[in-house]
Amino acid sequence: MPSFTKMPLTRRRSALALCALTAAIVAGALPAAASANPSQIAIIQDGGATATPATTIPEMRALGATTIRIFLPWSLIAPDYSAKRKPRFNATDPGAYPAANWAPFDAAIKQAAADHMNVDLTVGGGAPVWGEGPGIPSADRLSQGYAWKPNVNDFGQFVTAAGKRYSGHYQGLPRVRFWAIYNEPNFGQDLGPQMVNNTRTPYAPMAFRNLLNAGWNALSRTGHGHDTIVWGEFAAHGSAVTTPFNSRHLHVPGDYGQTKPLQFLRIVYCLDSNYRPLRGAQAKVVGCPTTGRASRSFRSRNPALFKASGVSDHPYANTLSPVKDGRSDPNFATFPNLGRLATALDRATRAYGARPRFPLYNTEYGYITDPPHPRIREGRYPSPATAAYYINWAEYLSYKNPRVKSYMQ
Repeated sequence: MPSFTKMPLTRRRSALALCALTAAIVAGALPAAASANPSQIAIIQDGGATATPATTIPEMRALGATTIRIFLPWSLIAPDYSAKRKPRFNATDPGAYPAANWAPFDAAIKQAAADHMNVDLTVGGGAPVWGEGPGIPSADRLSQGYAWKPNVNDFGQFVTAAGKRYSGHYQGLPRVRFWAIYNEPNFGQDLGPQMVNNTRTPYAPMAFRNLLNAGWNALSRTGHGHDTIVWGEFAAHGSAVTTPFNSRHLHVPGDYGQTKPLQFLRIVYCLDSNYRPLRGAQAKVVGCPTTGRASRSFRSRNPALFKASGVSDHPYANTLSPVKDGRSDPNFATFPNLGRLATALDRATRAYGARPRFPLYNTEYGYITDPPHPRIREGRYPSPATAAYYINWAEYLSYKNPRVKSYMQ
């Protein structure tokens, strides 16, 4: 994850206050409390939380954050991650993993508890070689950040071990009450391949649906069923998805590209572009019920898709402001399009007779700045001052939106 511009707390509050004052002048008055979300969660993420928790986490608290987002990569915890065959160990027992592999995360979670901060623990993002499927490109076989056709049962066992370790009843470690299952599953490096069969058949949405079920069941079995559990963590952009029933397949995600998040979401829910359940061969190829009768059990077989605490997004706008979407793609989930994501989720769940109206969790957001980074294909990165303005502007817009549960950075 890139390093993002940070502001001193006093400047941050002054800017958020300036945004509020400007809105009051334009509108005549601030919005009523009922139209905002006063309980919005302030999340922050930085590698220092696990590298130097004793100094980094108190600083995060001083900046005004209440929650720290921490990655818990399967590949970094697993024993013998580079082995081709799974080592013999009880993968549901946290004590069967090398203690040194857990240590940085234990220290960060302990420090967070000491500073009265919550932890958003994102489980996933990288698989051990022995937990991956066949056909992984040789150049990426030993990459701890990649996951290629990860084994669902093995992943579920790892989440079980994590759930036990951070249950509040294991070796004096604090309890984690906020979980995210997987990270950017529509990005091929996090979950590959995105598509198979010469980029004609989506693979990752089906794989993620199964991984999500395994993670949900593991957390439920280890006493976290009433915790905050979110899924999604979508990358906000992507390229087009086609299917075997569409002869055009240019500019598709392939192995390691990104699938457009709303297209990915529809396939996870086994829906077509009109939010109607897939049927027949179209359903079968992406692991979905092929008949109306089989669809009636979809809700019970996929509880996280209907019972989770919310859905998370990484709504990076890249070089643009929080209200401008230069490409305005109907399947993107950038910050200006959070309403579109909410509508898509409502339509997806209604297709099965459910109406959960998931809260949206912004769990990764910010700007790369110029300096130090030069201009890119999409244009020029904003200056540090402009990025700081955009960040505070986005925070205020999030506060005004009662559907948005958290703001990140």
